Amino acid sequence: MRVAAVSARDFGFAYPGQATPVLDGVSFTVPAAAFVAVCGPTGCGKSTLLRHMVPALRPVGRQSGSIEVAGSVGFVAQDPEAQIVCDTVVAELAFGSENAGLATPVIRRRVSEVASFFGMDAWLERSVHTLSGGQKQMVTLAAALAVDPQVLVLDEPTARLDPIAAQAFIQALARANGELGCTVLCVEHRLDEVLPLADRVLYLRDSGCRAFADVQSFVGQLRDADDAFVQALPAPTRVAVAVGAGVDGYPLDVRAGRALVSAAVDAGRIAGDGAGGAPPADDPTPPDSTACAIEIRDLSFRYGTESDWVLRRLTGGIRAGSIHAIVGGNGVGKSTLFALICGDMKPQMGRIRIREGLRLAALVQNPKALFTADTLRGELEEKVPEEARGGVSRAVPQTRLGYKVRRGLFEHVTPPRASERMTAVESTGIDGLVRSFGLLPLMDRHPYDLSGGEQQLAALVKVLARDPDIVLLDEPTKGLDAQMKARLGGVLRELNAQGRTVVFVTHDLEFAAEYAQVCSLLAQGQLVATEPVARFFDGNRFYTTAVNRMTRGMVQGCVTVDDLVARWS
Repeated sequence: MRVAAVSARDFGFAYPGQATPVLDGVSFTVPAAAFVAVCGPTGCGKSTLLRHMVPALRPVGRQSGSIEVAGSVGFVAQDPEAQIVCDTVVAELAFGSENAGLATPVIRRRVSEVASFFGMDAWLERSVHTLSGGQKQMVTLAAALAVDPQVLVLDEPTARLDPIAAQAFIQALARANGELGCTVLCVEHRLDEVLPLADRVLYLRDSGCRAFADVQSFVGQLRDADDAFVQALPAPTRVAVAVGAGVDGYPLDVRAGRALVSAAVDAGRIAGDGAGGAPPADDPTPPDSTACAIEIRDLSFRYGTESDWVLRRLTGGIRAGSIHAIVGGNGVGKSTLFALICGDMKPQMGRIRIREGLRLAALVQNPKALFTADTLRGELEEKVPEEARGGVSRAVPQTRLGYKVRRGLFEHVTPPRASERMTAVESTGIDGLVRSFGLLPLMDRHPYDLSGGEQQLAALVKVLARDPDIVLLDEPTKGLDAQMKARLGGVLRELNAQGRTVVFVTHDLEFAAEYAQVCSLLAQGQLVATEPVARFFDGNRFYTTAVNRMTRGMVQGCVTVDDLVARWS
């Protein structure tokens, strides 16, 4: 009989001042050495549940029932920057063991072992500030395992990682589970990499545990209940559910998905056209300067005179009235480019020209930077300065910054007085967003008490309340479940239908493929490819979608799940 590593019995929890509990009557038992994927809609209590397993992170509030963990617990957060406390990798790996009072020889042995296990011996003397996002998250995983925990809990550890770094992290996590026997509970919205590795799925919804089952049974339950959460499943699984092809087991990864597509082509259920089929018939011509809302010429930037160039003579344009996605690996300069367009930083060389008279609003990667009120209601009822048309508008703690564009250069200007023009919650469209995003019950809560996904949605509403002509979004899907992503995508399309320009930086390739019209790949300090979205993803080998990998060489031109399902008869 396997020993239980984690067990919950009728567990419930409510935050102070909250009448409705975020968790209620949750019961499950996790056997030792299991790998459990914890999933559910945004705000369903996943992070709250995990933090009750870590004594140092247990939130304050009203608790009922019990939750017990056998042995020590390691924790990995969504943002490595919020967890790393030391200057060097070796110091970070040793930190937990030092706090536990272990002898120096024991600490040295543990650091050496965990560094070798993850292949980071060459990093040990490096400053953590010089590491990429993927490397930093790998360090937090190694540091958590260096204290030899029996249970490892992770709260959306790949949310800030590019697809390649996310895959490397999940593979390292699988090794920790399989080779070290560590019990893993991992909260994820991106289930493509996690679900194939999981022994069990813990599905939370409406304050309770809706399923605790093996993966195939979980998928079957979602299908039988016609549960909208099926949209969060990996692309191969969604295709199988949509076409009724999961009788012998649902495909969970690209390899199984390719087998499904191959069998369908052989059986004549898909009209296969091989590798020689016609590519997507999109016009790849980049916009000329007259069609650009944002034009970038020979842009170069670095953070210090001794540092390497982050951006090198980057040239490109954002077509007015388009939805434009920018993708690329961690540390290639996507957020730097975003900050330069917003005017937060000035380039050392080159220029950014924004069409005269256009108003910009930006959602930064950390939504907390936009919050200044004590309640969400206060945030959304805040009066917004009516800046001159042709400015950049966004909220920053304790201040307001306005910008105007003059001959392609940003110039700081004094913000005007507040106006009634926008933005009470009752303003046209804002109340609809509040309801659509499920924020209405949260209006009297402090913004910092919201989940990561809820903070993201609240910040987006605050940005859109500024009535911008150009909307800039940095990682807008971070922390959002599949349904909320679909609602966000609908909002972006509505903004686009109104003639507005939307630009977003993202690691979420599936979202970019579904909702962007144009996509750019940023690498080596330049935009190495800018094409209409179907041509972009169909031409990539690594920065592409699961559906494109499933169908490559068999069915031409499929990028999204809808593309493939439409070809299925």
